[in-house]
Amino acid sequence: MDDSKLKATPNGQSRLKEARDNKKWSQYDLVAQASVTNRQVIGNMENGKPVHKQDFEAVCRCLGLTVEDIAERPPLDIEILATTIRNKI
Repeated sequence: MDDSKLKATPNGQSRLKEARDNKKWSQYDLVAQASVTNRQVIGNMENGKPVHKQDFEAVCRCLGLTVEDIAERPPLDIEILATTIRNKI
């Protein structure tokens, strides 16, 4: 996945939908509130598909959620981790 994109975890997907439902907003309402490009952004987020980081952040902010609680963490690169540890020893 491109570094400029994020996707929601399964739990994050549920939390997004729940937060939107609690506000009684349709996906179109959320598009307008978060100022994202189109409804597909919301649908993609709620279905765990990657969206641009800026859109992901805007939607989370609008719903009072944090990106860290919703987004899938990128896989850990073991080489980067090993180098970081070696540099600290």
